[in-house]
Amino acid sequence: MKSLIKTFMLRGLVGMGFGPLVMAIIYLCLYHAGVVETIAVPDVVKAIFSITIMAFIAAGIPVIYRLEQLPLISAILIHGAVLYLDYLILYLFNDWIAKDMTAIVIFTAFF
Repeated sequence: MKSLIKTFMLRGLVGMGFGPLVMAIIYLCLYHAGVVETIAVPDVVKAIFSITIMAFIAAGIPVIYRLEQLPLISAILIHGAVLYLDYLILYLFNDWIAKDMTAIVIFTAFF
């Protein structure tokens, strides 16, 4: 179990380095598309931290497949549930999707 936690942490740390890079590319694309002109500093900081957390969890959670006593279908379901909750919570926290049931259902359908 100790080695799984270590692997999760190492993968997460490597993966979270790409989160801010992805956010910067997305904001640059939005700027060039004319969708966003400026972004308040607190919003950028909140987005950077959120994407870093999302990337950390997304990169680390595949360690679940290394648990030998866990059936593959269970590992797949846990992996999917963790990613779904990770993305949904942080999308709602950042107002990237509306906080209403319709938006959550649409997000869920696409996820």
